[in-house]
Amino acid sequence: MDGVITATAKAHAAAWKRLFDEFLKARAERHGGKFRPFDSRLDYRRYVDGKPRMDGVKSFLDARGIELPCGDKDDDPDRETVCGLGNRKDRYFNTWLEENQVYACPGTLGLIQALRAAGDQGRRCSPPAATPRRYCATPASLEPVRRQGSTADDAAGATVLPGKPDPAMLLEAARRLGVGARIAPPSSRTRSPASTAGPERRFRPRGRGCPRRLRR
Repeated sequence: MDGVITATAKAHAAAWKRLFDEFLKARAERHGGKFRPFDSRLDYRRYVDGKPRMDGVKSFLDARGIELPCGDKDDDPDRETVCGLGNRKDRYFNTWLEENQVYACPGTLGLIQALRAAGDQGRRCSPPAATPRRYCATPASLEPVRRQGSTADDAAGATVLPGKPDPAMLLEAARRLGVGARIAPPSSRTRSPASTAGPERRFRPRGRGCPRRLRR
């Protein structure tokens, strides 16, 4: 849902920039180095977009030649560990959402309306980042798209799944919906223009009444 139904890329980019600019500036002042800010367009796409938070933190720090201890997933957001910075980014993201408005993506809403016109209620698959590198598909994270009060039955059960770019979550969603799916061969995979850091795979569902491809 995040970034597909709702246009949250701006919120994520702002949170990453606030995090890294704050961290890099403080580090430069302590060590006497030059402050080089986080580029919310280039660095965002290259190092953090489409990755789990902790992987995004480590990817960007590695690019800047900075080593920090990994820490623990429950680290305080003010701790200078990979996990601490990842948790601080989450805090800044939530702050941005409280102070700004997020809009739905018109193209996605158009697709939902087209599916419903064809008699398909539609489902959404949204992985809450409960822990680094792992997601939990629960009834709340695999359910119908709710719009104008129209819903269908929620999917039941809970399964712990690996995080992106592993395709397990999308394959599990397809399985629950009774739609066969396979990973497209390497020759047909292309990098999504919306994300140069995250998943590159496309999924070809097999089933009646489904689009030819399910993209991230």
